[in-house]
Amino acid sequence: MTKYSILNQVHVDVQITNNPYAFEESQLFEMAMRINKKRSFLFISNVLGKHIALPPQIPLLLGQLLAMRYMDIVHHKADVRAQAVAETIKTRDNLHDSLLALEQQPVIAPEPMKVIGFAETATALGHAFFNAFTGDVEYVHTTREHVINLTPLTTFEEEHSHATTHNVYMQNSAFFDGDAQIALVDDELTTGQTNLNIIAQIIARFPHKKRFVIVSILDWRSDEHRKAYRDFEAAHGIMIEEVNVLEGRITVRGEAPEERVTHFPEKLLTPTITTETIHLGDAYYMNEPSKQDDDTICYTPYFIGSGRFGLSKDVDRSIRTKLASEQRTFEQLRRGNKTLVLGTGEFMYIPMRIATLLGDGVSYHSTTRSPIYAHRDSYIYNQYTFESPEHAGVQNYVYNIPMNHYDDAFIILERVTSERALQQLIDALSAAHIPHITIIQLADGRE
Repeated sequence: MTKYSILNQVHVDVQITNNPYAFEESQLFEMAMRINKKRSFLFISNVLGKHIALPPQIPLLLGQLLAMRYMDIVHHKADVRAQAVAETIKTRDNLHDSLLALEQQPVIAPEPMKVIGFAETATALGHAFFNAFTGDVEYVHTTREHVINLTPLTTFEEEHSHATTHNVYMQNSAFFDGDAQIALVDDELTTGQTNLNIIAQIIARFPHKKRFVIVSILDWRSDEHRKAYRDFEAAHGIMIEEVNVLEGRITVRGEAPEERVTHFPEKLLTPTITTETIHLGDAYYMNEPSKQDDDTICYTPYFIGSGRFGLSKDVDRSIRTKLASEQRTFEQLRRGNKTLVLGTGEFMYIPMRIATLLGDGVSYHSTTRSPIYAHRDSYIYNQYTFESPEHAGVQNYVYNIPMNHYDDAFIILERVTSERALQQLIDALSAAHIPHITIIQLADGRE
């Protein structure tokens, strides 16, 4: 058993019960305090690319590993490459070549599957899991966006979250037709209740759906929570299987403190700002207005490559090919040897992909809605607070950007709803003394 004490206020005991790839705990996660009265702690993933910067290939390799684990657990087809993938994630050696080799020989999906990633933390993880397969597989991620003219296929609640309501929108209303298995992808399960919430909503509207699989990095459900899954299966006549890379039990004591405000240093560096617009073509955008949290309406198009409105394998490959064709453009925008690439909120996977095109010395992570207690003696040691540039009225954070560390930074945006909020994010990077900042916005063909 490992005992974690977070600033001597929140104490978490972790007992590992299943670790098929022999990961050390610190290779997968560390602990921090969460500013949330419903849940005082947070597993900070060291392989996800959300709160902590890491090589962008790591989360993509993790998607490959989860796909192989899925094949082993659900279809009883062990992949001889799985342990090697796990070792690459552990050592972080030869990342580019390992990912390239895996993507040239993807996992063959033995049956149709619909993959749903959970916003906001697991949008890229779900996409990476989807990307690992070839065959009849589709992807969509849940969203906190409120698209005015679209009716969600389903809506459900994540009770412990700071932003509880999830919507599932689809361009293809036939997403839930047929008997394809549904894979729900999240970074970790503590109680697993969110998954039961979405399954309940799906089967209420689509009662023919009978087979589900829960895919996660970490699974901390207690015996009581696991029994709730089995009872739910029996009550609804369905099957729920679980796939993960680490299982265990946790006990938690203590409460997190009240929210604290982190101020920028008084002296900000004035960075050089470069703005680049990448036009990928009108076919990859949706001109749907959305309602922002400040009650304004935004008419800027969404980029469908995010997966927010559903994604087929053909469209996903086409977008990746188009992004790769811009590699030289991306490389020429670099201004040093240590580069930070930031995704924003739910828009994680495409920025992660672009980060893999920039060469060596690149670190990737994302802004987030998640309020974490930052303290110099905690794993989350600093915090910058700003309004989301993509969703007006929502407070965002970015964590653990060391002072005077990066030569340059890329902020990669799906769309901008507030130039003022974007400037706040630029100021955050300026406070970390990053001298060059490149703003990349993906846009349709209109000038």
